This record gives sequence, C-alpha cells and structure tokens, in this order.
Amino acid sequence: MNELESDSAAIPPASPYRMSTFSSHDASSIPSKVHRSEPALSVDPSLQTKPQISLSESLPGGTETTSTGWEGLRSTLRVLHSAIETFPPLQSAIGSLVGCLGLFETAFKNQQSQDDLAAELRQIVVFLTQYLQDPQSAHMVGAINGISKNIDKELKSMIESQEQSKGKQIVAAKHNEDLLLRDYRRIENLFRRLQIEVSMSAWSVAHEHLVVTRLENLTPAKLAAYDSTHGTEVNRRTCTKNTREMILHDLNHWSDDTDAKRIYWMNGMAGTGKTTIACSLAQALEARGQLGGSFFCSRASPECRDANRIVPTISYQLAQYSTPFRAALFQVLDEDPDVGSRNITSQFERLLRNPLMESRNQLIGNAIIVIDALDECESPSAVKLVLEALLKCTSGLPIKFLVTSRPDPRIYDKISQNSHSQGMMHLHEIEHSIVRADIELYLKEELSDMAPKESQILQLSNLAGNLFIYAATAVRYIQPDDVFVDSEDRLENVLNTQLASTKRLADLDNLYRAILVTALKNEKLEKEEALRIQLVLWTVVCSREPMDINTLTMLVDKGETKHILTALKPLRFVLCP
Repeated sequence: MNELESDSAAIPPASPYRMSTFSSHDASSIPSKVHRSEPALSVDPSLQTKPQISLSESLPGGTETTSTGWEGLRSTLRVLHSAIETFPPLQSAIGSLVGCLGLFETAFKNQQSQDDLAAELRQIVVFLTQYLQDPQSAHMVGAINGISKNIDKELKSMIESQEQSKGKQIVAAKHNEDLLLRDYRRIENLFRRLQIEVSMSAWSVAHEHLVVTRLENLTPAKLAAYDSTHGTEVNRRTCTKNTREMILHDLNHWSDDTDAKRIYWMNGMAGTGKTTIACSLAQALEARGQLGGSFFCSRASPECRDANRIVPTISYQLAQYSTPFRAALFQVLDEDPDVGSRNITSQFERLLRNPLMESRNQLIGNAIIVIDALDECESPSAVKLVLEALLKCTSGLPIKFLVTSRPDPRIYDKISQNSHSQGMMHLHEIEHSIVRADIELYLKEELSDMAPKESQILQLSNLAGNLFIYAATAVRYIQPDDVFVDSEDRLENVLNTQLASTKRLADLDNLYRAILVTALKNEKLEKEEALRIQLVLWTVVCSREPMDINTLTMLVDKGETKHILTALKPLRFVLCP
C-alpha cells in the first residue's frame, strides 16, 4: 500500500446518517478578534508558478521518514494548492497558510509534539488532495468556499495579532506560543470540517434529486433573502461607507464571539436604518462564510410578511450552507415530508433544533441567521410563536440569531422579559451626534453628482435629525431616475418648505408635503390626470395593506392599468413599490 492509500484509508468518509466527530483539540469556544483591518498574508513564492505535480511525485515512498513535520506538511499543501484551481477561495487560503507555516514552526520548535501537530493536519490535506480532484466535489463548492473564507479569516486574525505585538515590550514567549497554538488548532478544526463536507460529496450526489425535492416541499420564501430581487424593488441597500461604524463594529464582535449570547435584538423606531444595517451585516457575514440564512420581512410581499414561512425558509437556507445539516434535515423530511406545514413550535423543533443538534460537531463555527423587520409580519400570533421558539429553544445551538424590529409592544415586552439572556441594542437611543455625522456622510455621497453646498448638506442633515428614512426619502425626491428633473430646484424646495406642526415627526411631514405638492399641483397635468393621482394616493392610504396593480386599478376605477402606473410615478418617493 502506498502512502496516499495509507493516509486516506486512515480517515474514511463520514456517514451522513451516523456522523462521528473526528478527534481534535476544538478551540471553537475561544472568541475571535474583531477584524477592522485586512492584514496582508504572505504567500509562498513557489506557489505562484502553479507546478503541475502529482501527490505521488511530491511524496514518494519513504518521504514520511525523510520529510516529516513541517516540511512534509509544506510539501503536501503545495500539492493541494496546485490541484484545486476550481476552488479559488480554498487555493487562496492554502497559499496563505503555506506562507504562515514558518511562524508556527518557530513557535512550536521546543514542543515534543510539534511533528504530531504537523502530521495531523498533513493527513487531512492528503485526504483533501485525493477527494477534491473527484468531479463529484464540484457539488460542494458552496460549503467548501464558506469554510475556505473562515480559514482565511483565522489566518488574518492571527497575523493581525502578531503585528500588533510588534514594537511593544517582549511578550512572554509561553503566552505567545499558547495563542499561536490556539490559532493553529482553530485552523486545523476548520480543515476537519472541510474534510467532512468533502467526504459527504458522494452522499450528496447520490441523493441530490430526492434531497432537492424534499427541500423544495418546504416552500421557502425565496424573496425573503437579504439580496433577493424583492430587496431591489423596495430599495434595500447596505450602509454608505464609513457610516454606522460603531453599530457594525458591535455586531461583528458579537458574530465572531463564540461565547456571545445566542440572540441579538436590534430595535429602533421607524426610519432609524435597521434594515440597512442588517443588510450590511448579512453581506459581510456572507463574504466571510458565516451567513447561515436570512429572512427579511416585508409588508410589500405576501411571502415575506408570513411569519409561518420563517422557520422553513431558514432551514432550507441552512441546508444549502452545510452538508451535515442537510443530511440531518433529510432524515427529518424523509420521516415526515409535511413537517413544513406544522405549527411554528413544531417547525422550530424539527426543522432547526433537532438537525442542528445532530450535526453540531460538523458545522462551520459561528454561523449567523439574520431576521429583519419582524414587526412587518401580518399575524401577531405567529410572530409571538416565532419569538417564543427563539427564546426557549436556542440555548446550546451552534448558531446565533440577529433579530431586528420596531419597538412594537408585543415584541418588546416578550424580549425584554428575557433580556438577561439576550444581547440587545436600541438604535433610537444612540447618541444623536453620531447618527447626524453618519447622515451627513450619506447625503454627501448620494448627492455628490450635483455638488451641493456644505451649508445645504448641514441644513438637510438637521432636518433629518435621527431619521435615515428622511434622508433617504429626500435623496430619492431630489435625484430621481428622471433626466428632466431639476435636482437643484428640488433641493431648494425641500430646504425651504415650512409647515407649522407640533408633531414629533414634523420635519418628515414637511418633506412628504413638499413631494405631494409637487405631484398634485403640477401645472402641466390635465385635470383628469391630477384627479387620478389623487385617487390613487387616497386609495393606497385607505387600504392599509399592500395591493397589486390590478386590484388598485379596479378600486380607483379611473382608466386602464397603464393610466394607474403613470399616476403612481410622481408618488413613488412616498409609496413603497
């Protein structure tokens, strides 16, 4: 038996139904650092040439005795690097790891077990080199890329920590060695999880059609994903660069900390930017392989305002994220294909908690689920059940949940009763000066094409106060997608509008008034056109719920669908599409 056969035979593919845990020094309980910068990782120069070598050429018989320890690991990693061009994120992570091996080798040179440290990881790398060249592994690209990003993230964290220690007083060698050992074990653990994903590729291919059918029977709300087409339609976006930094810093710290509370509730009144922040976090989590799933509730979409769809949708997304979870979930769906139509309590237990606990030792660490705007769901009783399930059943789960909402009394009271065990943030309580500075940056960025005066930006920022929705609405009004609009006139119109009001949101009232006056008092409109716009506005306001264009046309009863669509155009700044 040659060396490759010996190494791969020592680590058989895991069964998806009886998923045993590989022995490891699991450091997953140690919190990660917050990554505010991206330290450069050195890549071994020899990897730039992409040598075409086989494992048997690189590791001939007898190499085990002549090239042990770190040299053996380095050689094996180079072989893997050259064999996985179809997995760019993993290839990048391997290159970075090879560049860091010297750091580990120096730190562990006095440890009797240093050869064992290298050999354990080398054995996994040999396995990966063999199996990642199998065409079936292409089915695992999502999971492989997710873990690869986590490996890269751990390496960047380690390099950042080492760079920060330079120039300071000499750090105790033993302490630094312990930190590097922790980092090495975390990286090794990610490689073990990668091994599990790859070893299950044969199962995934064999069961692909049936698994897809079972998962689709969950009827997930695909428009609820943070980056869905519906998000584009409702103008969902991420934060402007250099804004909301403190909030995003706190959220990133929470998401990286494996010891952090399982639920983080971010609440704030309408217009404070909750959805934009949640969208930014979801995008960042996906980029580093931590986004297990997202459900962005929205009154404008029937499937996105149905709280009964939240758990099946999250379960469906987690199954795309993790093969071990998918295998465990498949067992549940095989026993009861209709579990997605059960009550929310049963859904949470059987579609999330049970398969998560079954596969917890094989899951990528620190996966986050983002549930945004829970208050926009239409059934208060269903929302209550979702909250109760989250509060009662998340303890011990290998994932965490970010939940955002307005401070709706039904939600606020339920979560506040459990605040001792949850992370909480109240957006509308953040210092006004911080929010105002962020709004100024946002306005400068969005209105940069028309080069407004600094005084105009400050005046508009003052009008917005703490409300990002005011700033966003003003921007859409001032700079619409219409080449015939004079943006400077519209800016002056907003700044000069005055309306005596004692309401708390008087400034927002003023802005909406300016927009409506422009829409309804347009001298270029025929009398019939102005009346139609007014009727459309009244109908939408009085309906108190979203409606499609056909229903609106029927209720207005003033022309065909094309006439109603035309009437909606000047109102698009104040009516959600």
